[in-house]
Amino acid sequence: ISSPKVAPIIVGSEALPAWLAALELPQGVSVGAPLAGTPEQIEHLRAKYKKNNDEYVREYLKGNEQDRAGRRLKQAISRSESVYGSLDEAQIAAIKLALKRSSVDAAMFQKERERRQKEALELLSSLVATQPSPAATQTQLRSYFNRSFTSPDPVYRAYAAKTTQQSCEFFAIVHATTTPAQRAKAVQTLQGYTADLQVLSAQK
Repeated sequence: ISSPKVAPIIVGSEALPAWLAALELPQGVSVGAPLAGTPEQIEHLRAKYKKNNDEYVREYLKGNEQDRAGRRLKQAISRSESVYGSLDEAQIAAIKLALKRSSVDAAMFQKERERRQKEALELLSSLVATQPSPAATQTQLRSYFNRSFTSPDPVYRAYAAKTTQQSCEFFAIVHATTTPAQRAKAVQTLQGYTADLQVLSAQK
C-alpha cells in the first residue's frame, strides 16, 4: 500500500479482525479460536505505547507555547503539502491564522489516548488469560472499538466534535487558497488513496 494515510480510514470502517491495527497489536497477536498471544507480546505493546506517549509529550506538551505552536505549524504545513504540494507564504499565513483559532488541546487528547491504551491492555490481557469463545471475543473487541471512536467521556466527546468541525473548516480555508495546479495535485493524491482503498477492499 503506497499511502500511510489509508490505514486510519480503513480502521474506522473495517470489520474484525482488520481494524485491530488500531490497537497497534504486536506481531503474532491475532483473533482466532482461541485468541493467539502471549503475556510477553502484551508487555511489548505496553512498552510501545509508552514510547509513543513519551514522543507525543515531548513533541506537543513540552516547551513553551511558542515552541509548541511552531511544531503544530510545521506538522500542519507538512500534511497540507502532502496533498497539494509546496505552499507559498500567503497559504502558510492562512494556516497560521487557522491554527490560532483552533481549540486543539494536546493534553486532553493525550489523556483520552492513555485511557484507550489502558483499556486495550487490560482487555487483551483478559482475553489471552481467559480464552473466551470467538463470538464473545469479537463482542468485547467491538465494544472496545466503539468506545475508542466514541469516548465514554462526555467532555471529550464534545471536544472531539468541536475539533472535528474545526478540522473541516481548516481544510476549506487551505483549499480556498490553492492554485489550479495544486488542486490537480490534490486530485492525483486522492486518486492514489482511492486506489489503495480498492486494493485493500479486494483483499477481503
